[in-house]
Amino acid sequence: MPSAKKDATDKYSTPLLLTLIVSGLAGNYFNFTIFHNVYFFFGSIFSLLALQFLGLGRGILAAAIIAGYTWILRGHPYAFIIMTAEVAIVGLLMGRRKIGMVLADTLYWLFIGMPMVYLFFHVIMNVSISSTYVIMTKHAVNGIANALVARLIFTGIVLRTRSSLISYSEIVYNLLTFFVLCPALIMLVVESRIDFNETDRNIRSALLQDRQRVAQRMETWLSNRKAAILILADMSASRSTHHMQLALEQAKKSDVNFLRIGLIDREATSIAFFPLTDEFGQRAIGKSFADRPFIPMLKKNLEPMLSEVVLCKLGTPKPRVLMLAPVVIHGEYNGYVSGMLSLEQIREHLDSSKEQNATLYTLLDKYNNVIMTNRKDQKVMMPFVRGKGRLSRLGNGISHWSPQLPPNTPPPESWMKSFYVAETAIGDLAEWQLVLELQVAPFHNNFYDHYTGKLTLLFLVLLVGLVLAGFLSRRLIVTLKKLSLITLDLPVRLATKDKDIAWPESGILEINQLSHNFRVMGDALTVEFNEVRQINESLEKQTAVLQESEAKYRLLFDNANDAIFIVDSQARVLAVNSMALEQLGYTHAELMSMTINQVVSTAERVHVPERMARLMEQGHLTFETVHQRKDGSLIPTEVSARLIKWDGQTAIMSIRRDITERKQIHQSRLAAMGEMVSAIAHQWRQPLATLGMIIQRAHAVGTIQQGLTPSYLEEFKVNSMRQIRHMSETIEEFRDFYRLEKQKKPFYPFSCINDAAKLIESQLSSSGIVVDVHCIGCDGQLVNGFANEFKQVILNLLGNARDAILERRKIRGEPEKGLIDVQMTVSGDSSMIIDISDNGCGIPAEIAPRIFAHYFTTKEKSGGTGIGLYMSRMIVEDSLEGHLRLVQGHEGATFRIELPLEKSP
Repeated sequence: MPSAKKDATDKYSTPLLLTLIVSGLAGNYFNFTIFHNVYFFFGSIFSLLALQFLGLGRGILAAAIIAGYTWILRGHPYAFIIMTAEVAIVGLLMGRRKIGMVLADTLYWLFIGMPMVYLFFHVIMNVSISSTYVIMTKHAVNGIANALVARLIFTGIVLRTRSSLISYSEIVYNLLTFFVLCPALIMLVVESRIDFNETDRNIRSALLQDRQRVAQRMETWLSNRKAAILILADMSASRSTHHMQLALEQAKKSDVNFLRIGLIDREATSIAFFPLTDEFGQRAIGKSFADRPFIPMLKKNLEPMLSEVVLCKLGTPKPRVLMLAPVVIHGEYNGYVSGMLSLEQIREHLDSSKEQNATLYTLLDKYNNVIMTNRKDQKVMMPFVRGKGRLSRLGNGISHWSPQLPPNTPPPESWMKSFYVAETAIGDLAEWQLVLELQVAPFHNNFYDHYTGKLTLLFLVLLVGLVLAGFLSRRLIVTLKKLSLITLDLPVRLATKDKDIAWPESGILEINQLSHNFRVMGDALTVEFNEVRQINESLEKQTAVLQESEAKYRLLFDNANDAIFIVDSQARVLAVNSMALEQLGYTHAELMSMTINQVVSTAERVHVPERMARLMEQGHLTFETVHQRKDGSLIPTEVSARLIKWDGQTAIMSIRRDITERKQIHQSRLAAMGEMVSAIAHQWRQPLATLGMIIQRAHAVGTIQQGLTPSYLEEFKVNSMRQIRHMSETIEEFRDFYRLEKQKKPFYPFSCINDAAKLIESQLSSSGIVVDVHCIGCDGQLVNGFANEFKQVILNLLGNARDAILERRKIRGEPEKGLIDVQMTVSGDSSMIIDISDNGCGIPAEIAPRIFAHYFTTKEKSGGTGIGLYMSRMIVEDSLEGHLRLVQGHEGATFRIELPLEKSP
C-alpha cells in the first residue's frame, strides 16, 4: 500500500473500527428469518471486514464486541465464543497459510465451528438433537455466506479505491460461489415459510377439531343431566316430600353420572336426598346449604345452571360440581334440585383425545377455578394459573402460549416448548370454560427434521459449489498465470537483452490482447530502463527521509494526551491532533475550517484578542479558559501556547489540557465546606442560646437581687466555659476535617464514621433523624488511605440520606421518625463492608443507573450540583481502592462501600 494511503488508513482506523462495530451490532439486531425461530445474523460480515481492513488484532476485537450482542440476546456465551473464534482462525489461516477467506471460513466451520456448536448446544445445554442439527448447519451456512459477502464487499472497495490487490481467480471463485448460494438460499427461505405456515394451519385445524368434538360431547352430556334435574324441579312444585324422595332415588339409580341428588327448600335446607346417608352414616336431610355462592344467581335467573366447584358437605369433603334447577311456584323461587355430577365419562373422553394428539385439557368454573385437568401443575379448586409467559391471540378462538424459558434457551427450543390454546364456553349460561392446549413439540420435531435435511443439502450444495468454483476459476486464469510468471522479472530480462521470451496466447480475446500489449511494452521498457532505475534510486532515498520525519512527527503529535492546536496569527486552525477531535466532538474537517474564537465559550471570546497580543509580545503564554464542545457542553481548559514556525510563517502551537476533574474536586470541596458551615451553625445555635440565658440570669441576679456571691460567679464561669469549650471543639473538628493530607496512611473507618456523624449531629437531631452505627468485629480494623476524604464520602451519603427522609415526609405530609442505619462488617480477612441505609423516599429504578454520573442530580430546585455521588465514588475507587454502589431491594436507599483492609505488619 502506498505511503499516503497507509497514513490515511492509520488516521481513520479508529473511526472505521467503531463504524464497523456499530454496523455489526445493527447487523445482528436486524437479523433475517429463514424459517420460524431460525435467523441469519449479519454481524460477522463487519467483523470480517474489520479483519481485512484493520488486521487480526482489531478484527478479533470487533468480532468480540459484535458477537457480544448474541450473549446479551441469548443469555449464553457460546455463540460469542464460536463467532469470535471464527475471525481468529480465519485470520490466522489467511495470514499464515495464505488461504482465501471463503475457503478458510469453510474449513473453520467443517472442522471447528460445527463440532463446537454440537458440543455447546447439545452436550452442555441439552438442546434436542433435531434443533442442534438445524442450529449447527444454519451456523455453518450463515458463517460461510457472511464470509463470502464480506469478501465481495472488500473486493469492491479495494477495486474502486485501488488500495490493495485482489486475485482475479479469487474474484471469479467468490462470484461463482455467490451465484450458487443465493438462489438456493432464497428457495429455501421461500419454501420454509410456506411449510411453516402449513404446519401452523395443521396445528390450528387439529385443535379446532378437538375443541368442536369435545365441546359437543360435553354439551350433549350436560344436556341429558339437565333434563333429568329439570323434571325433578318441575315435580317438586306439586309433589310432596315423600313422593320427591322416591323420585330422587329413582333418578339417581337410573343415571350413574349422578353421585347424589337432593331437594333443597327456599331456606337452603335439604328436605329430600338420595342416598339418605353419607359414607359415615350421617343423614343428608336437614343439612343447611345457605352458604352456597350460586343461590343468589338461581333466585335471580330462575334458570337451570352449572355450579362452580364447591367443597362437598356430605361425607368426605371433596371438590364437586352440581347441576342445579330452581323450584318455581307461581313464578317465585321455592328452593332448588341439586345433582352432584360424576365427571368420569367426560374425563375418559378427554383422556382418549389426549392419547391421539398429546392435548392438555383444563375445565374451569366461572371463577376460573379448576374443576378437572390433566396438567400436573394445576390443582382442582385452585385458580388456573399458567405461570410466566406470553399469550398471543391468533383468531378463531385460538391463542399461542409461549412459556417463559431460561434466557439461554435457543429460539428453536422456545417454539418447541410452546402450546396452541383453544378455549370454549360450556353451559347455557357459559358457567364453565374448557381450555385445550396442543403441544407444539411433535410438529416441531417433524418440521425441524425435514429442514435439517434441506439445510444439510444446502450445505453440501455450497461445498460442491466451492469445489467447482475453485476448479473453474483456476482454469480461467491459466494464461494469466503464465503471463504473470513471464512478467515477474521482465525488467531484468529486458535489461540483459533476453530475446527468448515466449509470450503466451489465449482463446479469450481480452487476455490475448493483454499479452500483445506486454510484448509492445517490453520493447519500450528496454529503452527507458536505465533512466527509470536512476530516478527510482533517487526517489527512494528522499522518500525514506520524508517518511522517517513524518513518522516521528505523527507519533508525537497524534499520541499526545492533551489537545494540540496549531493556528496562524489570525487564530485560524492549521492543524489539530486526534485528542482535540475527541475532546471537542468535531470532525477533522470541521475543526480545520474554524478559528479559536469558535472553539472557546462565548464568555471567553472577549479575552482572545488580548491573549493573542500578549502571546505575540512574549512568545509564550499560559492561562486558563473554557472550551465549548460541538454539543454545547463546556470544558475547563489549561492552555500553554508558544510561537513556532509553520510552513515558513509564524504560527502558534498551543497544548490544551482538560482540567474538568481538577475543577470538580475543588467544587466538591466547596460543597462539602458549605455543608460543614451549615453543620457548625446548628452546632453553635444551642451553646449560644445557653450562653445568652446564663448572661441574662447573671444580669437579673446582679440588678434585681444583688446576689452575685462568689459561689454564683464560680457557677457562672463553669457553665460559660463549658459552652465555649464545646464551640471551640466544633471549630477544631472543622479545621481537622479540611486539613490537607499529603500521603496515604492507615485509619480507623469506625472512628471516621462517628466523627462525620458527630459533625452533623445537630442538623440531624433538629430534623428528628437518628444515626445508628453498628460495628460487628471491625472497630479495630484499619484501612489505608486519606481519612478526611473518607469522612467527606460519609458526610455526603449522610446528607443525601437526610434529604431523602425529609423528601419522604414532604410527600406523605406527616412526620415520621427518620433513621439512618450504618452497618459495618468484615468479609473474611481482606475487606470491610459498610452499608448506609435510610428510610427515605428511595431511588426510582429508572434513574438508578445514572446516579453516579457527574452533574446528574434530582435536587435542582434545592441547589444540588450533581457531583456529590460522582466524587464519592471517585474517592472510594481511586484513593481508597474500594467500591461504592447502590444496593436495590431495601426500603429507602442503601449504599454499600467495600474497602480493602490494611494488612497486619
